[in-house]
Amino acid sequence: MHTLRGEKNTSTPRNDSLPMAELRTTEPTPPEGGWSVWYLTDEDDVGDSTEHGITIRLFLAALTELARERGWTDRLVASDQFFGWVQAHPLVRISPDAYILEAPPAPPYPASFQTWRPGHGAPQFALEVVSDEWKKDYDHGPIKYDQLGARELVVFDPLAVTAPYGRRVPLQVFRRGDDGGFPRVASGPGPVHSAELGAWLVVTPGPRLRISRDPAGADLVKTADELLTDQLQKLAAQDRQLQAQDRQIQAHERLIHDQAERIAELEARLRSQTH
Repeated sequence: MHTLRGEKNTSTPRNDSLPMAELRTTEPTPPEGGWSVWYLTDEDDVGDSTEHGITIRLFLAALTELARERGWTDRLVASDQFFGWVQAHPLVRISPDAYILEAPPAPPYPASFQTWRPGHGAPQFALEVVSDEWKKDYDHGPIKYDQLGARELVVFDPLAVTAPYGRRVPLQVFRRGDDGGFPRVASGPGPVHSAELGAWLVVTPGPRLRISRDPAGADLVKTADELLTDQLQKLAAQDRQLQAQDRQIQAHERLIHDQAERIAELEARLRSQTH
């Protein structure tokens, strides 16, 4: 059986001068029962629940906006892409719910990134939203990402937010260290900091996982739809303000008109009295 390296409260910043293959110390090793236990076919990677899908799409939309904000034009932000790391067993692979891949190969992208191929790297950042088969996500997921060579993995368990029990927790973060280890560096309700995103991850009502520029979650990274909604609301507010100003102008014009008529009436009376 595989075990994760000892959990730490702090992490060591990674050494970006070394390729990830040299930093990773965990050699690909099959789980108990052999590599076939980890086989993932196209048919196996379907059937997300509605809540699961909504959670992923919302996070991915915010992650895409963060990449645009940071100018990460050399990175691929996507989801549900296979990553394999055992050449003799190409079905040994994992499919992150959301990920960032630095310097991806030119599109069209392959059906599966295979790290033994030139230009096929491991994710810089990966998110896994815990499914109904939560024990696999807890027990096998971090080991797979460790062997794959990912730099950082965030595991979000929505059910642990609303009904925590046992060893289930809302948020876990696993991060690559300079020694090649992949320890769990954070575990609990959050917020947690993502070194790869340079941002905080916070749980909001729903529950949903959001990206924030601050640990309090007051400065969320909004999705393109949310930014558009904000802009439309601002335009609607400006329109209401213009309409109010127009009504004031019309009221002033009526007042000026009434005053002009009154002055004309008084002048007419004055002329009639002088003749």
